Amino acid sequence: MNKPVKMRLCWNCEGRITMSEEICHLCGVSVIPASLDNPGKLFTPPYQFDTTSGNAIPDSPYKEMQAEEPEKNQEETVSTGSFNRSLLAVVSLSSGTFFFLFSLAMMIFSRDGVFTLQWDGSWWFIYGGLSIPMLIFGWSVMSKLDD
Repeated sequence: MNKPVKMRLCWNCEGRITMSEEICHLCGVSVIPASLDNPGKLFTPPYQFDTTSGNAIPDSPYKEMQAEEPEKNQEETVSTGSFNRSLLAVVSLSSGTFFFLFSLAMMIFSRDGVFTLQWDGSWWFIYGGLSIPMLIFGWSVMSKLDD
């Protein structure tokens, strides 16, 4: 009596192939399981521990970048200058906004030139005049900042 030929499915085309075939005769892909192709690389991590020095912690992949100190100092100078400009822009925008809103409040809520909080409301144009250059300067500095 003839033994039945054991068949399996191709993972790519789902064609029936014999168990002894290594390449599917229908689509041409390898049907050998990945663990048999190269069993050592199936579950290999992308990093290797340095077992010779006894250190269990692997070296940083950014080790070469950390060794370049002169560029780091330049970056710190640039970031400090950027921080100073952004601080100047925020202070200018916030103070300009405060003076602008204060001048509007004085203009709207003053009665006969006197603000209801007993401040002289006839000076509202000075606060409004101070706010406009501050807002313009703050906006221009803020728009020039790098992200």
